Amino acid sequence: MRDARDVSEQLVRQGETRDLSLASYLLARSAVSHARLRAVKFSHGHARGSAASPATADSVHGDSSHAPPPARAVRTRRRSLPRRDWAPTSRMAVQAMIAALIATGVGELISASRWYWAVLTAFLIFVGGNSRSGVFTRAYRRVAGTGVGLAIGIAAVALSGSHEPAVVGVCVIAVFGMLYFGPLSYFYAAMFVSVLLVALFRLLGVLDSSVLELRLVETLSGAVIGVLCAYLIVSATSRPALLGSVDAYFNALDRLLRAVRDQRFTDQTEPMRLLRAVESAQANLDQDVTAMSAAFAVGSPHRESEAVHLMFDASRASARLVQAVLASQGTPSTDGPRVSVLEDAVDHVLEASAVARRTLHGEDAKLGDGSVGQNAPVALVVDQLRGVPQGNTATRDALLALGRIHWALRQLIGRRERESKKNPHSGVPSGGHMVGPAGIEPTTSTV
Repeated sequence: MRDARDVSEQLVRQGETRDLSLASYLLARSAVSHARLRAVKFSHGHARGSAASPATADSVHGDSSHAPPPARAVRTRRRSLPRRDWAPTSRMAVQAMIAALIATGVGELISASRWYWAVLTAFLIFVGGNSRSGVFTRAYRRVAGTGVGLAIGIAAVALSGSHEPAVVGVCVIAVFGMLYFGPLSYFYAAMFVSVLLVALFRLLGVLDSSVLELRLVETLSGAVIGVLCAYLIVSATSRPALLGSVDAYFNALDRLLRAVRDQRFTDQTEPMRLLRAVESAQANLDQDVTAMSAAFAVGSPHRESEAVHLMFDASRASARLVQAVLASQGTPSTDGPRVSVLEDAVDHVLEASAVARRTLHGEDAKLGDGSVGQNAPVALVVDQLRGVPQGNTATRDALLALGRIHWALRQLIGRRERESKKNPHSGVPSGGHMVGPAGIEPTTSTV
């Protein structure tokens, strides 16, 4: 092969210097090109036919010592999502699955025939919850409702004696109570289910103290397992969800106040829509706080209920404000609320709303005048009423409603100062792991 290549190269050189037929010259050049192509050593990752690359040039001359190493395929690793960024449904699904699995083993150790009570409790406390504090509250209510229901059921069956129709009546009442009062609180649902269970065992003739004891022990073990899984497995604080409800309430309230200040309603039904948004946000916040009531009871049971009650006062005053606005729309412009007076009053309320929001977030915030006294809203109303014409009831009612909202918001702001005086060492500065004294949740370790 090498001899044929040498002969072809000699013919090419002769064709360039001497007279040689065109066919012989082209045949010699094609033979040389074919020989050089066969001498090329291709490596993995290099494109074939790239004769201009350094590796190809070195290979043509037989020198591949300086050829670059073959390229390696780069694999991009997918970064896992941090556990605190998981959706609440994903976290609770994992927690409930592990809790049910552990409760199966623990329930079997307690009783081989009633182990499912522990599994049901470990699973059901996650239903309808969206936070670990909600799971803790449902577990507390289920255990408490089970204990109270067993006591009531035993008493009801004992009073019924051997009369089966009376026991059947107890079952019917228990079913009615479970369906009627169950939506109000999980405690009532667990209580009436336990009453029904005792009555059914009495009708079946298997009522025994050991069975009722197993019911209570299995329920308690399942609740403990569920709470531990909620707090220890891919757990996240309930603070963001609760503060999200707080922000939703203040956003709805601010939209209503700004609409009243600007007097720019598209139709007569817009004030009612804004009011319904405030009341809906208030109901959602109340529901979230109620779902976490057991967790709040560990830290400060009265503080959160006071904050929610003050917000309810602000919502009720907002309804009076909307009534005054609707009344002003049906009167001539000369008798309606004076825009300049309302603008000044609403600006004060909006300022108090912003400071109250920051206070509930655990931040150190004060009003522009630095005052948090109870007489400040009264002074605001008195000052504004001086500029209202005599007989202008719409403006007067609107200012009184704004004064009530202002008072409720100032009470929220003043809670931090009052509690700091009672316990100067309570709370952690902003940015810590505990919300300050005026915060709406006690500690992130509990909630």
